[in-house]
Amino acid sequence: MVSKDELLRIINRYLLRRNEVPDNVIFVTDVCRCLRRSWYERKYMFRVNVYQLEGKLAHEELQSLCRDVLGGEPEVECRMKYRGIDIIGRCDCVLDDAVIEFKTSRAPLIRENYVKQAMMYAYMLGKKHAYVVVITNNSVVLEAYEVDNNVVYELVSRAVKLHEHLVKNEVPEPEKSELCRNCPFRNICHFDGGLTKYIPRHSK
Repeated sequence: MVSKDELLRIINRYLLRRNEVPDNVIFVTDVCRCLRRSWYERKYMFRVNVYQLEGKLAHEELQSLCRDVLGGEPEVECRMKYRGIDIIGRCDCVLDDAVIEFKTSRAPLIRENYVKQAMMYAYMLGKKHAYVVVITNNSVVLEAYEVDNNVVYELVSRAVKLHEHLVKNEVPEPEKSELCRNCPFRNICHFDGGLTKYIPRHSK
């Protein structure tokens, strides 16, 4: 029988991650959030938090909704190449003429990065429309969008920028937001001169 201490070590070791992928591979999620965080995830070990675990379990359940109820195709890989960079994503649900990006959250709020992620997936899969669905404990929030080529250009440009920082092994500038609160690299960012005690308040 495994000892209590050994079991604890096994679980803690399992929850540690590092995105060990080539520098020329950039995920859509990497460029829809702070590039500094995405850079850290390639360079440092980080611990998976409870929100990520909950999100993974929820997405597994939502595959059934996509496939069996909506008649769509769940977990579709999408990729494009730009200047030698492989930009890769995995779309939650693909319908005939649109994509759906599911998010679980404590707050019934559709964040800007959710919308950009959904638009990028739609563009990469040749769809003109994207839905973002935010599921909370008590509600479902849904909005529909048309692909904005300006957003696509912005995200591709960010992929190029992140790739350059990875190759040069230079940490990107911080992109300060309320998401800094729960970032697993908050302390590292502070010591690297990023946060400098900056944790913004929620706007009223």
